[in-house]
Amino acid sequence: MFYDRKKLFDIIRSKLAVGGRLGQGQVDGIELLITEGERRNFNTEWISYVLATAWHETGATMEPVRETFADTDAQAIARLNSAWSKGQLTWVKTPYWKTGFFGRGFVQLTHEYNYKKMGEWLKLDLVKNPSLALDPDIAAQIIYEGMLKGMFTGKKLPDYLDGVDESDAEDAKEYAAARKIVNGVDKSKVIADYALKFETALRNSEGVIPAPGDLVAKKNSDENEEVLIMNPAPQKENKGAMNSTTIWSALGALVASIVGVLGSLPLAVQILLILIVAGFAFWIIRERLKGTNSIEGIL
Repeated sequence: MFYDRKKLFDIIRSKLAVGGRLGQGQVDGIELLITEGERRNFNTEWISYVLATAWHETGATMEPVRETFADTDAQAIARLNSAWSKGQLTWVKTPYWKTGFFGRGFVQLTHEYNYKKMGEWLKLDLVKNPSLALDPDIAAQIIYEGMLKGMFTGKKLPDYLDGVDESDAEDAKEYAAARKIVNGVDKSKVIADYALKFETALRNSEGVIPAPGDLVAKKNSDENEEVLIMNPAPQKENKGAMNSTTIWSALGALVASIVGVLGSLPLAVQILLILIVAGFAFWIIRERLKGTNSIEGIL
């Protein structure tokens, strides 16, 4: 499935963006995640929920973030230590962040064993360099692989989302239940509402997958954002028969070949060949004068 970016972003702005505007970081993040979903041939419902999860987990920035939305690793650890000392993280048994394995990405990958498991799957050393989870391309792989294969909680997208476009009420129930893929029932209804809005945008912009090379990135003059649009199919140059260098080259080569052997042939054969060449030339001129391009297929 391919999604018309112009329609898609117009609807997202109207339903999710504050003030009807998206920042460049939001546009880039949404584009990256949708493109990854298209590449994987995910159904619209699954892509909607991935987007909704990222929208929530990143605080609507749609950029990979550190837990607590810190600017640095040290700041993230300090903020988590402060919350821990105040008794605010009642669900946490061990302060996993102290060794640097706090949440990162489009979805919060936490704990060393989760970094190790995901890193082995992606063939990356996320234990040695957990900050790789902040790279947008890697973060996109993490959220998709984790939600598809149940690598966060053991629950996965196919367990809750059937890909069928049902009523908003039915879809909302599925989306709310799907929160177990990432984090129990925390904010499940809020994220379900985001998912419904993303689904509306995606379903109203669905289209046929373009041929390879038919997508080009261009700037939207209104919002200064990059969107993918269809590249016009290359047009074949429409040359008339009289203007075709190919056909005249072929005719010239034929004449040259005949002249080369003409003297060694019987008179009757010479006359026949001359008539064939003359007839061929007459046919080309006649077709050109008729204003047709009937020989275009052989050019």
